[in-house]
Amino acid sequence: MRPPRSIGDETALEARCAHGVPAEASRPTRPGPTGGARVVLVLAVFGSMLALTAMRAPSAVANLASNRDGVAAFQRSDDARGQIWLLDPTTNAPVVNLTSGTAPEARPAQGPLYQPNSSPTGSGGVVRRTGTTRRRKASPRLSIRGARWDASRVTVVGESARGLGGRVRVAFSCGHRRGQHTQRKVRARSGRFGATMRATRACRRARLGVVVAAYGGDRRYRGQRVSRRVRHRSSPPVLSAGANLGCHQYCSIAGGYGGGESGRPATDFVRIRSARLGGGALLVTVACLERTACRGAILVSPAYQSDLDVMELGRSDLVVGGQRTRTIAVPLSPRGLRALRTRHGQRFPIDVLVDFGDPSCPPASERPCVLDRRVIIDTGAAG
Repeated sequence: MRPPRSIGDETALEARCAHGVPAEASRPTRPGPTGGARVVLVLAVFGSMLALTAMRAPSAVANLASNRDGVAAFQRSDDARGQIWLLDPTTNAPVVNLTSGTAPEARPAQGPLYQPNSSPTGSGGVVRRTGTTRRRKASPRLSIRGARWDASRVTVVGESARGLGGRVRVAFSCGHRRGQHTQRKVRARSGRFGATMRATRACRRARLGVVVAAYGGDRRYRGQRVSRRVRHRSSPPVLSAGANLGCHQYCSIAGGYGGGESGRPATDFVRIRSARLGGGALLVTVACLERTACRGAILVSPAYQSDLDVMELGRSDLVVGGQRTRTIAVPLSPRGLRALRTRHGQRFPIDVLVDFGDPSCPPASERPCVLDRRVIIDTGAAG
């Protein structure tokens, strides 16, 4: 609360207002420094700044215009002098040194300084902001041109780009279990590669498989993996235990036997020693009792056609030397092989017929000269 004004104060206030002086100016204020004191204070501050400047090392002067946009000012990490450089990425002009002196300058000052022959490398070259870009790797262009699965042998042929630094891994699989996989590593020479692998025993009954070609990559090419399905061929190879004679002219027309002439029985001329399945073929062992060779055909059919919806399982030529015994492999037809697989694991009766009438039946032999025998086979060996 302000103290009450005296009569003298009110008289002085009225006098000031009469001369145009505001009422607030008439209030008493703190005494400020005089003009001489202000001059002394400014000189003291300026002297202190000069003393600090003398104690510091010669500073660098930066010349960077404050009205420029889109340029980059930087300082090299290995520059002991701390120089500041200017780079304009929109042009191919050389970088510009913005500083002068030996000490770094944290706050560049304005100035028109321009040094076109200066650069961070010291050679006056043009520095472009390329960055550390990584080179894009090329594709090895792997492709599987052919794949074949015959019994236990798998053959793969493929192509690739030239100059692969590593090996191509070729793998085969017929299932997801560990025992159903096999693989090899091969070199791709002149843009081609190939591999032959042996399928495991666990793949004997499989019908479909997958072959894979994979490359892990190198400095020039990136990694790639390609695959292709392969089907197990229905016609199995003939085992080495039996002779594969094929089926030629007489074999292809044999059959349709009817009544004929009586004579010596067929067992006086040939004998069927055994018959068994193996590797998709029927191995028939035949003994020739004549002094001359026994020639003709071997026909295999189911004992009861109602059991299997086929009339014939397979046929082959018959060639056995005189008074000799020979095992002949009779390849089963694809349809006959599929029919036997439907009875997998069962014992099944079949009829084996040996026709030894090529080119004609032996003298005194009954007509037709055919020996027929029923055998029991284990269909589990059909593969």
